[in-house]
Amino acid sequence: MKIGIDLGGSHIAIGVIDSNGRIEEKIEKRLLKKDKINIEESVENYIIENVEKLKKKYNIRKIGISVPGTVNKDKIVKSVNLNIYNYEIVKKLEKKLKIPITIRNDAKCAALAENTYGCLKKYKRSVFITIGTGIGGAVIIDNKLLDTGTLPRL
Repeated sequence: MKIGIDLGGSHIAIGVIDSNGRIEEKIEKRLLKKDKINIEESVENYIIENVEKLKKKYNIRKIGISVPGTVNKDKIVKSVNLNIYNYEIVKKLEKKLKIPITIRNDAKCAALAENTYGCLKKYKRSVFITIGTGIGGAVIIDNKLLDTGTLPRL
């Protein structure tokens, strides 16, 4: 089993996902004004508290976090929607939860999920656009996420 965490501009959703991409259990919280005063601490505490509860019920092997904004392999570089900058969330959570964590932009996560389990699974190529608190997108080519970091410079 895996845990997927959607860190949105106005909420946090935590879901337990089976090997077929089905949601077994979901917990969700709106981010209130008081949560946003110290957003990093609020997010961290909420995730740790709820993942610890879920670990008691399920054999969790991985955690994936989707974030609006720019991320690298272990931190949120910039999330304007959340007013978070250079937050090393992966290191902090892995240290406390003892489970491997992957972090990625939320639009890219949504595109990968639809390509693997959802309405795009019969297509090898797609363009995926998200519109919510912010706007995002992703491109899938040959069932792989197009990563702009691997494109040649012109």
